[in-house]
Amino acid sequence: MISQKLSTNNITKESIFVKGVLFDIDIGYWRGFSKLEARDLDKEDSEIPVIFRLGHKRLLNDEAFKDLATIEVRARNSVERFSFPFLTSRVRFIPYTTLNDLITTVTEFQDLFYKATDIFLFDFELNKENFIKEYPKLDEKLRYKYPDILNLRPKFFFTWSLFEMSIPKNIKEQLINKDQAENLSQLYFNNQSQIYKQLDSWIEKVAQGMKAQIIDSCNYMSGIIKEQGQLRPQTLKKVKENLELLRNMNFLDDSQVNNAIDVLNNSLPANIDRDTPSVLKQFQGVMNNLRSDLSTTSKEYTRKFILD
Repeated sequence: MISQKLSTNNITKESIFVKGVLFDIDIGYWRGFSKLEARDLDKEDSEIPVIFRLGHKRLLNDEAFKDLATIEVRARNSVERFSFPFLTSRVRFIPYTTLNDLITTVTEFQDLFYKATDIFLFDFELNKENFIKEYPKLDEKLRYKYPDILNLRPKFFFTWSLFEMSIPKNIKEQLINKDQAENLSQLYFNNQSQIYKQLDSWIEKVAQGMKAQIIDSCNYMSGIIKEQGQLRPQTLKKVKENLELLRNMNFLDDSQVNNAIDVLNNSLPANIDRDTPSVLKQFQGVMNNLRSDLSTTSKEYTRKFILD
């Protein structure tokens, strides 16, 4: 990884991983389903038309999984709050400026997850018997489908990974002939160019996304002013926290984003003025100007990020 900036044609090239790291969270638990079989429907396999594909049957009530499901959703939402989607589908890009906050938050959810796992396993046999009692006619068809409780715990996990990615530099030519090596080198070059085009496009999306968040904050406050004629202290506090987080996440050092945050922060009404019509009208004007300014991308950053 390049740990220092390289300047070419007045454009600074810098590894994206100088500014942050990739993050992948992996959460899983036994979902309480079993494959539906023909005999569950009192039929033979040959009686099921080929145009149908049997689904699943539930082995526990949804309530048994409620805490685990809630923790997973909240954990994944926290990852999204502190990060940006990256080029690949699952991973997120975490600026180093927010990595510590994310790890702290995710660690708290991890602790809650394993506590919920202990409770789930402790209650498993009771919940299983209660569920079967709800369907006495299906007792024999249900009971044999439950896993042994000793084999359940490994199915519950909450982990995350930090990593970087790079384009491979060397092709093992000793494994292929000269013509194949030349073809592979050309394919590698073409793929490298495509990846960097995708990276440039991703950078633009990140910049646009940050500006969209500021516009969303303006729209949020404008709606409250219109409906309530004031901005409550908790609203102002929430907006200030979101703006500060966004500033910390601005690894592009996009001056348009930073300037907009400064303008919005400096224009927020004080608590004593949160319901003063003249102050709110002036603030609405500031937000209208910001929305207009941010609707166009200025690209006020001079870096060209690379993966190496």
